[in-house]
Amino acid sequence: MIADAARAFTAKLNETTPRERAGLAMLAAIAAITALVYALDWAGRSAQAAEAATQSAADNAALQAAFTDEGQRRALASDAGDVWRWSRRADAFASEEVLGEIENLVLQAGFSDARVTLLEAPAARGQVGAIEASVQASFDWASFLALLEALETAELSVSVRSIDVSENEGAQSLAMVFSVPAIESDEPER
Repeated sequence: MIADAARAFTAKLNETTPRERAGLAMLAAIAAITALVYALDWAGRSAQAAEAATQSAADNAALQAAFTDEGQRRALASDAGDVWRWSRRADAFASEEVLGEIENLVLQAGFSDARVTLLEAPAARGQVGAIEASVQASFDWASFLALLEALETAELSVSVRSIDVSENEGAQSLAMVFSVPAIESDEPER
């Protein structure tokens, strides 16, 4: 059956003109090039999928190793403990405690006429928020640098949100806004 079909095809091919044969050869070449392009595209996609699977497996292995590494788990627990230790519990007295600690840092740094005021109360229940306080004072650059060093070594995690320095009639004044993380815990106080 296949031999009969091949003979019939050969007979029809012998009946075609050279121009028709050239056209058929051109169509066969176009079909071969199209098949080659699709095969190369498929091979490229397969290689990309294999590379992505290999990378995903490597990422998963690294993540698994990090989770099972006792040193990594201890470091993570220490960092989580630092967040709790450096933050203030958002209770009724948190704002007053933070204001007192910031005022202490400012006075120890050598600022004069410091006024510390509360800008924003702690976050709502069950959330992490911030207690924001403003400091306005007369200062010199040595006291400013002393305050920055005190903030760096303070037990309280204080971030400086803004600093505004002005000079009026030869006297320098400073306005700073501080932010202290506050965590509202759902646990009852002991």
